[in-house]
Amino acid sequence: MEKLTRTSAVGWLLTMLFMVLLATPSFAQTGKVTGTVVDADNQPIIGASVVASGGHAGTVTDLNGHFSLNVKPGTTLQITYVGFKSVTVKAGSSMQVVMQEENNTLNEVVAIGYGSVKRKDVTTAVSMVSAEDLSTRPIVSAVQGMEGKAAGLQVSQASGTPGATPTIRVRGTTSLNGRPPSSSSTVCQ
Repeated sequence: MEKLTRTSAVGWLLTMLFMVLLATPSFAQTGKVTGTVVDADNQPIIGASVVASGGHAGTVTDLNGHFSLNVKPGTTLQITYVGFKSVTVKAGSSMQVVMQEENNTLNEVVAIGYGSVKRKDVTTAVSMVSAEDLSTRPIVSAVQGMEGKAAGLQVSQASGTPGATPTIRVRGTTSLNGRPPSSSSTVCQ
């Protein structure tokens, strides 16, 4: 009986030792990876996304462009930021990632009353006021620059006070029965 108890105790001890040895590598798999994300002029990029492959871990850079992430060394990291080309690097210790500006221009986006779409997808009339149009006139605000340049846009001063907010009406000021439209739908302040 005593021999049977000893055998089961040794078996139990070996089983526990085996389980501890199996679990040890799982604790050693991740490590703290730190780094800095900068632009071509060595200026920190604030708020860049740093995501490990598979998306299971990620962070953003702080005010100094620094980040830290708990991943396995050698894990692929994807670093992205608006206006810069995304960068893919292998995780290491004390990394410095240099991001290059992306020189692609954005497609023209048109803001409409119920959302925004690309200009090529708009099926209605669109008026455009360019920066060149604004620079050729002595104006105080962008609203004054649009006055007389965009078809269907009526800008009026509600009061004679200098600097007062103008009323902006788009595509007409009256409805079919001759009354002004409700201020919530077509009047911008």
